[in-house]
Amino acid sequence: MATTNTFTATLLFIFFCVFFFLATPTSSSTQEQHEEELLLDFKSAINDPASALSDWSPETSPKSHFCNWTGVSCSAINTVASLELPHLNLSGDISASACLFPHLSSLNLAHNNFNSSIPSTSPSAPVCAPSTSPTTPSGHPPRPDLRPRLAPIPRSELQPTRGPDPAELGIVDRAPSSQPGANLFAGTVDPSIFANLTQLVVLDLSQNPNLGSELPEEIGSLGKLRLSELEVLDLSQNNFTGNIPLGFGFGNRKLVTLDLSQNKLSGLFPADVCFGKALVELSLHDNSFIGVIANSSLGNCSALQRFQVQNNGFGGAFPSGLWSLPDIRLVRAENNRFSGQIPELASIPPRLEQVQIDNNSFSGGIPQNLG
Repeated sequence: MATTNTFTATLLFIFFCVFFFLATPTSSSTQEQHEEELLLDFKSAINDPASALSDWSPETSPKSHFCNWTGVSCSAINTVASLELPHLNLSGDISASACLFPHLSSLNLAHNNFNSSIPSTSPSAPVCAPSTSPTTPSGHPPRPDLRPRLAPIPRSELQPTRGPDPAELGIVDRAPSSQPGANLFAGTVDPSIFANLTQLVVLDLSQNPNLGSELPEEIGSLGKLRLSELEVLDLSQNNFTGNIPLGFGFGNRKLVTLDLSQNKLSGLFPADVCFGKALVELSLHDNSFIGVIANSSLGNCSALQRFQVQNNGFGGAFPSGLWSLPDIRLVRAENNRFSGQIPELASIPPRLEQVQIDNNSFSGGIPQNLG
């Protein structure tokens, strides 16, 4: 009798497990449904005059999986891995939904017309907490009103369709590439922009001329190293002010390209800029930097190919250590205050293609083998 009861109990347990399994959606299907809703919410906040995202719809016939939607790439387990949406004439808001894709590794919104506030990365902002985010009646997470985060910009300083700060860059925790360049962002850069970008490889905020503030200390902090994986940093053609943060090179040891040109930066040459020995391109031109560029600052620049510091206020002896760099190809340092003599070179760097160092205060001529 006991054996019969045990057998019956076992059958009931198996039946219950099978019933529960069939009645409960699988975690993968639930996650896919959730990510489809996030994409739809992301789309709902965007103005899309060219209907570039017209296939972002669950109502197409036959129904198309969101992994096949324009600009969406998925991982092997059908979760959103990248959103590549450049040059689509998009505008409007970037929904907080963008920070809820757990496996997103690339977000490219470059060359669009986004001009409104974007999700904050401040620890006090709940927009990146998927387990606690409320939902609207449609099941989509709401778009928070983030506008109070920035002081309004005087109307006299704005051109049409310009908006506040792009603090959205912190919305992707493991994004190797984040490219919101050539939009119409304006205002200041909140340091929380860097809070979640510990694995970022490319950061391009260029060509946003009304985007300003001092460079955040986070990109040079000796202790935090928040952008320690960064290889490309392009903040050119903006309105940044102040100095390059202390310890910049120590905090960005993998940096290959640094472009801070055409801003309003000042202060001294970053002596540790080549600390990681990986820097290939350095563009500091068209700013207000001053002081001497010591040869010791170039000691680790063995990979450097392009050196552009023209149109600044650098002075003192010209850094002759540039001629010892094996891969140097371009040197531009015109329109500064360099002085003294440029010594004759025993040999020309083998790959040197262009040198422009006129409009300084040199005594004597430029060596013939540089002319």
